[in-house]
Amino acid sequence: MRNSRVFTPTVLSHGHYDHFPPGHDPIDHAFGDLGYDVLVGGARVSNPASRRVLQKCGFEWTGVGLYRIRALASSAPVDRFRLDRGLWAMAREDGRKRP
Repeated sequence: MRNSRVFTPTVLSHGHYDHFPPGHDPIDHAFGDLGYDVLVGGARVSNPASRRVLQKCGFEWTGVGLYRIRALASSAPVDRFRLDRGLWAMAREDGRKRP
């Protein structure tokens, strides 16, 4: 995937996305300042709180896959999410913080 960045709920302020100070939004920074075209994220299927954080931030669910977790020395099912620049830009034009 060209020019993309992976975001996890941990990156989004430990599940408390609203706690970023104004002007320090990591998604705005990734698209606006760093020029990313796509952001992708993931959350373990067994972690609904992390999935909610990604959805609240505007990420769309794209499917489930297996992700290798070194600490567990195994793979686990992960819900995958995606947010592209076009969706983000439309939400910004509409005056909404998130789609």
